[in-house]
Amino acid sequence: MQITKELYSGKAKSVYETDDGDRLVLHFRDDTSAFDGEKKESLARKGAVNNKFNAFIMTKLEEAGIPTHFESLMSDDQAVVKRLEMIPVECVVRNIAAGSICRRLGVKEGLDLDPRTGIGIGAHSSLDVSANFGVTLELLYSQKGAKVTEGDARATLQFNYLEFPLLARYRVPAAAGGTVEPHVAGGFVLGFEVGCKLKGESGGVAVTVGCTEAGVEHKGLDLGLMFLGGFDILLGPGALMLDAGYNFGLTNINDVSGEGSVKNRMLYLKAGYKYPLGSI
Repeated sequence: MQITKELYSGKAKSVYETDDGDRLVLHFRDDTSAFDGEKKESLARKGAVNNKFNAFIMTKLEEAGIPTHFESLMSDDQAVVKRLEMIPVECVVRNIAAGSICRRLGVKEGLDLDPRTGIGIGAHSSLDVSANFGVTLELLYSQKGAKVTEGDARATLQFNYLEFPLLARYRVPAAAGGTVEPHVAGGFVLGFEVGCKLKGESGGVAVTVGCTEAGVEHKGLDLGLMFLGGFDILLGPGALMLDAGYNFGLTNINDVSGEGSVKNRMLYLKAGYKYPLGSI
């Protein structure tokens, strides 16, 4: 059987027509993506692992009497499949308790995970390279985590980080006589965990233990992308800053192999005052 032409190419797989009209070739590529395909990288042998994992699952389904499209492996990263009509349905589930977090916290699978509301405090320094563009380095103390509630019982996983965002910034200078300067920024943020606790509450009794004592295995280093927008209000020698932003975690902080991915995601509001050092 010979491949004739590419029929479709998605985020991580390609489908090829063959000289057999009833069969296609499914190619599992090494590509990885984020932000609905906007960010792309390559991970060595990812395609081969996914291809063999897919073959294993499809074979088990066939053995259980459930027909699938899979026929055979063609190579490390290619499989021969039946040509079928696809029902275009996709399901993405987030913020639901499952797997290791249920075993560690003693909660049922399927419960909603609510984001933890916390506070952050810090400082930043900006360097303007032109009237519109600049670079900002920040130092932030931030609180992250999640909570799950079952009846009158609640478990809260509390992560505290010291973070260093490095952002490229674009601003619109205030017009003559104006006092408002809009801006947007984006870049990377590196976080170092400085505290982790698990707090349990039930029947009016609250107990707090460290994550190590509670058996919460996690990584202490967190890398993410940060995007923000806002405006400066010129006030006195400096300006009042008002920002809204999003921290998109890239690191799987779950340190248990095979237990799924846990990533920090944070929506935040920020207010502060910036003062030009040259005015001190």
